[in-house]
Amino acid sequence: GLGLKGKWPLGGGFRLEDAITVVNGAGMNVAGPEDFNRRKNVWGRVGARYKNDALMARFGVSGGYGDIKDQGVDLFSTADDSVINFKRLGADVEINQKLLFMAAEYVMGWDEEAGDVSDLSGYYVILTGKTPWQVGPLVRYDTLDDEFRRWTVGAYYGMPSADLRVLANYEFRRAKNDEFPNGEDDRLYLWLQVRF
Repeated sequence: GLGLKGKWPLGGGFRLEDAITVVNGAGMNVAGPEDFNRRKNVWGRVGARYKNDALMARFGVSGGYGDIKDQGVDLFSTADDSVINFKRLGADVEINQKLLFMAAEYVMGWDEEAGDVSDLSGYYVILTGKTPWQVGPLVRYDTLDDEFRRWTVGAYYGMPSADLRVLANYEFRRAKNDEFPNGEDDRLYLWLQVRF
């Protein structure tokens, strides 16, 4: 594929940003028989950023267009293979300052397979508190149509450049389907990273 990534300063702490990529297929290492057509997939994001000594704010829109081969249930047979044409559209915002970090994104997607079109939309919002001791709380909410809803609460220790980082999250999962008509079980995640 081919990618173009750039930023253009506008003065006064503002700049424009872009990242656009054209690739020959969807998925990792798509080649040979899996590169099933001549169509190219396009992914991209354009946005603006403002930054001063106390605040960084960013807003952007993103999208994708192309197709992907679904290998069906039997990975060794092409009898149940199908092609999915997809379109994606999203908008994101990010605010980073001394006491908090906030990020949110709204996404929409359309898939067409054998003439049938399905669509999904969803969003997430995350808020993270900051303290002078490199420890803080976080809360996040995710949703995807009526199929998935999740609250996450947790805490972290250590900044990205720290030698020791710890993250503890508790997820209140509210995904409902035939297997879990009352919602999935909640989950506790503990994550530790040591750099040396």
